[in-house]
Amino acid sequence: MTAPAGRVGEAVGRVLAGLAEGAEQVGLKASGPPEVCYLSEPRRGAAVRIEASLPVAADTRQLMSGVVHRSGGKVAHVYHKGPYEDITYAYDALLLWTDQAGYEVAGQPTEVYLTGPADTRCPRDFLTEVIVPVRRTTLADSNAVPHT
Repeated sequence: MTAPAGRVGEAVGRVLAGLAEGAEQVGLKASGPPEVCYLSEPRRGAAVRIEASLPVAADTRQLMSGVVHRSGGKVAHVYHKGPYEDITYAYDALLLWTDQAGYEVAGQPTEVYLTGPADTRCPRDFLTEVIVPVRRTTLADSNAVPHT
């Protein structure tokens, strides 16, 4: 879906509620917390593209449109405890670490909502995992000792 940059939070709340309801209607049970992948960066006045998902336990013979399997890969992640409005601090820390550790971002960030509004009314108790796919930077590779 797309949402105006200033209204992403509202849109995410609506789409996650609809996703949980839709899964239940077709007999799929959540097997983990909901998550959102940001397919475009928020920019002033621009719409943000997001992809919401809900892990489900499903009989593979009954897969429906919209159910996908993901392949693994190397990621960096950090946990953010507190209101969603402060999550930029988690991103800043994660990006600083990846740079200092010789990695670069290799894909779109994902937020996994471990504890959220459905679990607690207190935003300071929200717990979100921020995940970014990474790969070694060529600079980090060039610092390796060459074989002789």
